[in-house]
Amino acid sequence: MKWITGLVLICFVGISVNPGWAGFREGIQAYERGDYATALREWQPLAEQGDPVAQHNLGLMYHNGRGVARDYIEAAQWYRKAAEQGDAHAQYHLGVMCESGQGVPKDYGQAAQWYHKAAEQGNARAEHRLGGLYDGGFGVPQDYTQAVLWYRRAAQQGLATAQHTLGVMYHNSRGVPQDYTEAAQWYHRAAERGYALAQFHLAAIYVNGEGVPQDYTQAARWFRKAAEQGDADAQYNLGLMYTNGQGVPQNDAEAAKWYQRAAEQGLVTAQTMLGVMYHKGQGIPQNDAQAARWYRRAAEQGHADAQYNLGLMYRQGRGVPQNDAEAYFWFNIAAAGSSAAGRETAVRNRDLAAARLTPAQRAKVQSRANRWEPKSEPARIDALMRILELSPEKYSEPETYVQPETRTTAPTSPVILPSVPVSTPAPLAPSDLRRTLVRQVQERLLAAGFSTGPVDGEMGSQTRDALRWFQNSKGLLATGDIDEKTLDALGVR
Repeated sequence: MKWITGLVLICFVGISVNPGWAGFREGIQAYERGDYATALREWQPLAEQGDPVAQHNLGLMYHNGRGVARDYIEAAQWYRKAAEQGDAHAQYHLGVMCESGQGVPKDYGQAAQWYHKAAEQGNARAEHRLGGLYDGGFGVPQDYTQAVLWYRRAAQQGLATAQHTLGVMYHNSRGVPQDYTEAAQWYHRAAERGYALAQFHLAAIYVNGEGVPQDYTQAARWFRKAAEQGDADAQYNLGLMYTNGQGVPQNDAEAAKWYQRAAEQGLVTAQTMLGVMYHKGQGIPQNDAQAARWYRRAAEQGHADAQYNLGLMYRQGRGVPQNDAEAYFWFNIAAAGSSAAGRETAVRNRDLAAARLTPAQRAKVQSRANRWEPKSEPARIDALMRILELSPEKYSEPETYVQPETRTTAPTSPVILPSVPVSTPAPLAPSDLRRTLVRQVQERLLAAGFSTGPVDGEMGSQTRDALRWFQNSKGLLATGDIDEKTLDALGVR
């Protein structure tokens, strides 16, 4: 979920005929072409004179380090000045800083208060974040019904992240009765808007036939869309669909390609499967050293199948020097983290390795195993830092345990491992900034009784017709375009 709302919207909010407008507009143009120093020079005096829009934009520049050194404390101070004057966007961003503890002490209660002020003014991102606080019970009493209320308000404004989260609530029966059909509809709306996590979950319900007919072709289609945006879980699942020939022609080379992409992001299931592909020479050239490398990466993160397979590699001396102590260690770790069936297999192989060690050697390895703890890779930690606090319940993962002296085989169906991306603050691209402004105009036109069609940020024929009717009613030149006088007449501040 983007934390920074559209800058052009904020910049045009205060349009009126006044001496500062020319400089303000120059600041907008400078910002859009990346000349942040000029934007800062134009906006700083206006902010110091008390203009809330300029204050918000100054906060934005300090928040993102645009034209100035990044300074969260300074950003929070400027946001607060604008927020206390009622600027909804500044209220939202100040809430974000209170929630994250950037520039101000971390305080969920304060975050909830600022989100609520912004949400009451219709700020969709604030509505979504406020719903999240009610969902998790942060700064407010946990209340799924209130969470759904705020999620729905944001979703109805077209915010893709909120549409997805509302789908999650229906999927998991939080605050509403469980309804897979309703969940599918909300996932679909968000997926169509390009939200990768919604695309992932829409694919998942096509795999499982929840709320929609089971359809592996549709599942593969949506997994691909999310995978191409870099979603590691989608990449892994798309690889599984190629492995199994579900929804796509069976193709081990394509499977290996997608496993590789997910594995490089630190996804343990993908690392394990990539190790299997190298181990078998399936879709890629057989390479025991590469197999051992990927098994190790997954094993060190705590994946029991990878730990078991790495133990086999050491026992057999494949891809690594033969080492009974290392085999004993990894079988030991695998046994501790496996299911009952897997544990029995791991224990049997552990005991075979132990028989080749002296008591002193076994004691040394056992002491090491007792101290061992899994460690997530930095790549996976970075990916998880983009995850929202509100994620759906994990789906169950089928057992794919290795038998003694055998290699891992692929699961029979995709493994659904949901996760919800979170973004760090960043300004929107110029096209997004324009779309945000158009959405604001559409909302104001609708409130005034002029039908714009969908509130989608696009200047379609219905929106232009509504603008003409509005302009005509106000005695303005009926151009059907957005100009300063029209914005002023709409009260876009």
